[in-house]
Amino acid sequence: MEKIIIYIAGKPDGYPLEYYDPETGTYNGVIPRLLKEFSERTEYDVRYYAAGKEDMRQQLADNLQVDLISACMETEDFRHREGGRIILLETMTEGQRLSFGFYFSETAPEILADDLNSFLAGETWEEKTGLLLEEAEKPPAGYRRKMEAGTVAWFFFLAAVMVGLALIAGRQVIRRKKLWKTEETDRLTGIGNREFFMRIQKSVIHDGNRILYRMFYFSVDMESMERLQGRKKTEEFLRHMAAVLVKSITDGDIAARVCDDGFAVLRLSPGEQEAKEWILSVMRRLRGYFTDSDSEQAGYVTAGIYKLKVEDHDIKEVMVYAAKSAQAARREGTEYKIGTDAWLASYMEEQRLLEDMETGLNDEEFDLYIQCCVEANSGRIAGGQALSRWEHPEKGFLLPGRYVPLMEQEGMIGRLDYYLLEKVCIFLEQLHNMGIEDFPVYLKFSEKTLEEKNVSERCVNIIINHTFSRNMLILGVAKCQTRDSLNQIKGLGVRTMAEVFKNGFSQFFDGREHLVDVFWLDKDLIDYGETAQGHVVMKHIIQMGHELGISVWAKGVENEGQAAALQEMGCDILQGFYFHYPVLEWEIKRVLTMEAVYEA
Repeated sequence: MEKIIIYIAGKPDGYPLEYYDPETGTYNGVIPRLLKEFSERTEYDVRYYAAGKEDMRQQLADNLQVDLISACMETEDFRHREGGRIILLETMTEGQRLSFGFYFSETAPEILADDLNSFLAGETWEEKTGLLLEEAEKPPAGYRRKMEAGTVAWFFFLAAVMVGLALIAGRQVIRRKKLWKTEETDRLTGIGNREFFMRIQKSVIHDGNRILYRMFYFSVDMESMERLQGRKKTEEFLRHMAAVLVKSITDGDIAARVCDDGFAVLRLSPGEQEAKEWILSVMRRLRGYFTDSDSEQAGYVTAGIYKLKVEDHDIKEVMVYAAKSAQAARREGTEYKIGTDAWLASYMEEQRLLEDMETGLNDEEFDLYIQCCVEANSGRIAGGQALSRWEHPEKGFLLPGRYVPLMEQEGMIGRLDYYLLEKVCIFLEQLHNMGIEDFPVYLKFSEKTLEEKNVSERCVNIIINHTFSRNMLILGVAKCQTRDSLNQIKGLGVRTMAEVFKNGFSQFFDGREHLVDVFWLDKDLIDYGETAQGHVVMKHIIQMGHELGISVWAKGVENEGQAAALQEMGCDILQGFYFHYPVLEWEIKRVLTMEAVYEA
């Protein structure tokens, strides 16, 4: 990875902290040695600008030609970023406070101050004092004559620095460390937080050992746990989880609670088998928190594993990969998932697709398709189901199975549902203007959309803006909807349909039978109907629907045997590939227009 170049304006006569050595043409001293180490251990390439005997710091700072102004005493005034100062050394001499440090110019990267501060905090004051002594023992030739001339005051200052470092400047480090500890500690669990994790990993991971590490991400389904166990017990479990993770790591590993529902562990792990054994060991100890009665709760913790590669310099990106792997494990019903190259490539493809979805909806790249239904007795077209297809500008024609699960996962499915409702209302309005009033369209919303409190209100606001016979629109309903919600929709004259085999019957009765106009027999029930028991169940459902004055539709009819059986049992409307495939809305209008002309 290409390093970030940082330019420094140095102090040429600041021996032994920083000085220009004419024999080598470079800056030497304590500060250059520290900055050289900082450059070697981080992503920065630190360079002195315009090295020479003349002190150019003021000019370089005023012209914004450098990122750092070095060896600055507190009394010196340079153009710098507000609040942009780091104290390197501080002491008291002759009753006065003296300090040396760095100023950050307005051109310095925002994160440079934090990175340099973190590095300097890792250098003990004893180490800095040692550097001072080392430099003082070998003064450059240009300084010998000055010292012989009687400038012994510097030695007095140096002695004061060495004595005062451990006392006064040491207190500065303690204060800073206390502040970091407060800011970098998760208040609930007591372990490090995201800021702690990001700072420490910089001093642990480098090009020489990166490929030996794996990122383990533990994802907690907080919403489900709080709903079933309450907030207090959920917080107790999080503290237990933090304790387990801390006890499970060794020197060189890092564990932190990086967000409300996620813990990250960066761990030396030489092999995949060892990684699996470790994660399973941790999971066993996490499950140990639960009693037999609520042991299923342990299933709400899943883990993702990602092995770092040579090119993985962005630890935030690595964390995202591991977190997504943990989320995938939850969807797949497994304890953990390893983020393989193939899976990650698929994930990146999904991310690109997700980025295109909002644009696709705004640019109306999602087309309305209609799959026609037929009357069971006559075979005449009797309506259709609204579906979507995505004409992606680069990937071409995409079926719902490619994008609907992603939309549900990312909370975007509501956008598609309401988008389709608008399209259906426009389509029905066009049929109305063409004089076609006998083609009802069924639209099924996702369960997540139907769970929204304002779903009925949003539907009503879309429907009332279009003119068509309201009973031509049939909306799917679910048991999560309230009586008031259903009444609000039906108050417009819109019909409702329920998938009885999936949702059951109870929510549509108890005085609410008039809230449902159509029973929808899904494909699972149609397939089940080919067995002896299934045939009996389906027959009685159809009979019950008719006795209640409810029309019965069947979808997923794929062969002649299913169609004949449903016709014999008295099913009203049939839909499936045996009759019609989904087609664009304009094709439906063309067919219906031709039928009208033929019948006339």
